[in-house]
Amino acid sequence: MSQNNFTSNSLNSNEIKNNSNSNSNSNSDLNKNENKNENQNQNENNENENSQPKVYLENKIEMKQNNKFLEEMKEVSHESWKIQSRKKTKSAILNLCLNIGVDPPDVEKPDPCSILECWINPLSLNEQKALSAIGDTLEEQYKRWQSKIRYEQLLDPSVDNLKKACIQHQRLSQNERILFHFNGHGVPKPTKNRELWFFNQNYTQYIPVSIYEILTWLGNSAILVLDCAKADLLAPAFLSKENTILNSVNSEEEKDYILLAPCQKKQDLPTNPRFPADLFTSCLTTPIKTSLLWHTHSNIYSKTLLNNIHVEDLDKIPGRLMERHSPLGELNWIFTSITDMIAWSSFSKSFIQKLYREDLLVAAIFRNFLLAERIMKSMNCTPFSIPQLPSTDQHPLWKTWDLAVDICISQLPEFLSDSSYVFKSSTFFRDNVIGFENWLLSGTQAKYGVDLLPILLQLLLSQSYRKHALHLIAKFMDLGSWAVHKALTVGIFPYMLMLLSTHELEMKLILVSIWGKILLFDKSCQADIVKEKSYIHFIDLLASSEISHDHESAAAFVLSLILDHSHEAQIGCLNSNLLPICLSKLGEKSESRKWSCLCLSKLLEGFEEAKKQAVAAGISDKLFKLLKDPNPIIRACVIYGLSNTISENNDQESRNSEEFSISISLLGTANDGSPIVRRELLVFLSKLICLHEEKVQKVAMDIDEELSQFKTESIEDENSDHHSAIFSMWWNTLMQFTLGLLRNRSDKSLFAEAVDTKNIPKSFAFSNSPTKNKMATHKILKGIQDQTMEMESCPLNKNESDVSNLKPRGSSKTFKRIKK
Repeated sequence: MSQNNFTSNSLNSNEIKNNSNSNSNSNSDLNKNENKNENQNQNENNENENSQPKVYLENKIEMKQNNKFLEEMKEVSHESWKIQSRKKTKSAILNLCLNIGVDPPDVEKPDPCSILECWINPLSLNEQKALSAIGDTLEEQYKRWQSKIRYEQLLDPSVDNLKKACIQHQRLSQNERILFHFNGHGVPKPTKNRELWFFNQNYTQYIPVSIYEILTWLGNSAILVLDCAKADLLAPAFLSKENTILNSVNSEEEKDYILLAPCQKKQDLPTNPRFPADLFTSCLTTPIKTSLLWHTHSNIYSKTLLNNIHVEDLDKIPGRLMERHSPLGELNWIFTSITDMIAWSSFSKSFIQKLYREDLLVAAIFRNFLLAERIMKSMNCTPFSIPQLPSTDQHPLWKTWDLAVDICISQLPEFLSDSSYVFKSSTFFRDNVIGFENWLLSGTQAKYGVDLLPILLQLLLSQSYRKHALHLIAKFMDLGSWAVHKALTVGIFPYMLMLLSTHELEMKLILVSIWGKILLFDKSCQADIVKEKSYIHFIDLLASSEISHDHESAAAFVLSLILDHSHEAQIGCLNSNLLPICLSKLGEKSESRKWSCLCLSKLLEGFEEAKKQAVAAGISDKLFKLLKDPNPIIRACVIYGLSNTISENNDQESRNSEEFSISISLLGTANDGSPIVRRELLVFLSKLICLHEEKVQKVAMDIDEELSQFKTESIEDENSDHHSAIFSMWWNTLMQFTLGLLRNRSDKSLFAEAVDTKNIPKSFAFSNSPTKNKMATHKILKGIQDQTMEMESCPLNKNESDVSNLKPRGSSKTFKRIKK
């Protein structure tokens, strides 16, 4: 028979945490007094509001605004932060339709005009060599962002070659995303019929190809970068729902297309000879170099600083892009952080997840697209994308980027003149970390701190900043569930999972705190820990002798959350020796024994193999030593742990005898001053009753007979000792047990739930004798009703922690009878 009705009453970590410091009865009285005081204070504040200083009123308005921000955060904290469907770019097709030496018929180029393609002058080399060099350079530029995908260059392709390549990549990508890069500087502009131009086999004609056909060849998922004029003429193909060509192929699968283009239909590509001809492509693939070049030519403030610097000197900034500790790598790191913050503060959560968290290549392209929008708009071009994004070219954080570039470039003259000169590191990250710390210390809930979260995410990648960033993330999560939601949405989860393998003890202690908040906020993260077997790191931390008792408690708490209703986690933790570790912690005189007991209980819950090993290790004796602990939460954890040692197989006579002996010893806690302890006793007894249903029914019938005989006699004194031992025992155990079950089955009041016979658990249905058992059931319920009224009118006067004088009001004959 299922025991779900009974096990739902057992202790959980949240309840223990909430009840560990105060008594529930005293809290209710305190809350009433606090509410009265709040009402009085509110009336006084309303009377004196007109006499308050102006500064105070301004602070009050700011507090109201902050509270409004908090309410908004609480509303979104219930939204899912996980990416529902993750698509990655598996291959890339690089189309270069340059036709070097021949200008398209519909293009008139000024003199001078931009020439460079991928920073290469095509006129300086042989046509074929130049085309090949440009293709190789473009591929290398994309490989900086994603090197693990398959690239194919189509240099001045024919229609047949294009179709063959697209279909082949569609087959190899297996419904994943394909990058389709198109440079159309050597062919006519797109047509109103939504066509791109390619070549015939002999390169004697331009052949138009419908964008619908190209999308059909590419499949259902692609990102298209179209570096050509009037690309917005093709936009309706990505938005139209009446596209019969696309809908006829794989109509059951959802189509996922992303489009990036440099300008709209009434705009032409920039032809400034100071910049490359493929300026849009340069922004997307080489953002730092393009930004430095644009900065030196367009920034008025920089011109006063850079009179002695030539454009060629910009390539002499030392370091590599991927080396964060070099000047060039640090500049790239700052650029990534700033563009991430711009996107985080400007776009919706769905855009952030789709464009910046799903795929490395797409994330890099869209970060760089923000720069492309800023640079292209300064040259009278308006880049656009599908999906359409809000404009960010005037975002205030671009000034921060300009400052970082100025600081870097201003050091070039001295570096070029003195070979021993060492570049000074930027203070960008240090300043923002200090700002985030001050925001946390100020206690305000303004949006400022939330906007800085992408910087903390970037700092996790640096060995020197990682520990500090983890500490700040943990402090931020202390603000509440909305803060945990924001931290997870920004993308810290995979980093937290990877950092669990660290060998640095101090970082492990911070990670325990972070993971406790994550698991409390979203229990589904439990599956990720179990899949990666990361629970081993928490077990090692719990077994360590170098950590404090508080950190032991935190590790045991996280393990209890991981073990909760996860059989796979139970098997893994049992094989990782969690059982002896938890048993050894029970003897310590610290708070960790409470959480170790709870962790041990979660390990045994519904796991027969763990129960056998625990019984063999003497778990009962170790738990009984804690049964008279002055802390009621620890006493409740002890009973909860003992209830999870009960075997569901009642065929083992020796185990049954031991369980009955434990139950008889636990009856002394029936009058414990703590309601949590009493409830856990009832849950423990319920498991035994479920396993011995027939014997319990026989006892219930005997009680019915005794109750009938008792009511036929005259009652002179209600407090007389006329009750038999069985009668007294059952009104103090079975009746309270039934109350405990019904109390947790719904949100109804205790009395209304008790008299509702529809909610009686299956074990109390008494199906053997319908008529007689129905009468017994109603009499039991009537007793519950009377006892409930008595309990509500006469609250407990005993101290919750005083258990030395508490004794059972009956004998153990009832359970001896069940055993027989």
